[in-house]
Amino acid sequence: MGEKVLIEWTTASEIKNDYFSIERSTDGINFEVIEVVNGAGNSMEIIDYSTFDLDPLVGMVFYRIRQTDFDGTNVVCDIKSIFIGADVKLDWIHSKLSGKDQINLYGDLEGTYNVKLFDLTGSIVYKTIYVVATNKKVTSALIDLPQSLSKGAYIINIDNGQYSTSGKIVVRETE
Repeated sequence: MGEKVLIEWTTASEIKNDYFSIERSTDGINFEVIEVVNGAGNSMEIIDYSTFDLDPLVGMVFYRIRQTDFDGTNVVCDIKSIFIGADVKLDWIHSKLSGKDQINLYGDLEGTYNVKLFDLTGSIVYKTIYVVATNKKVTSALIDLPQSLSKGAYIINIDNGQYSTSGKIVVRETE
């Protein structure tokens, strides 16, 4: 099908970090390791990691990252999901245009999209509903985020009943 899934995460610091296991599931309960990425060991720097699932499964797919220390102690991060299929073509990107943070939905848009923005404590800081008329062919939509957002990291969730995806965005000061 030619699809691939980008998996990204960031660490603020690492202490005795051996590796990360990228895990995938079709039911959100039973996970399989699809890749292992070496950790930095010990670091007090922010480190951005990324990898791809080059052969994703079709349908609703769940991903999580398991961080394992040198002594075998491990921590499982939150589960993220995405719908992968030929019938649903939708993606999003965070951008800053004219000093405004925006989410650009793009693909074959149709129906109702619930967009929620969470702070890192899990509290909803913004939510909106974007509706596309069923008789119109729409391929992109810009959603302005509130200018009152503090700089920092947020989690975004976009759901239309058939497709759900989550990811991280970083709001920076206006340049």
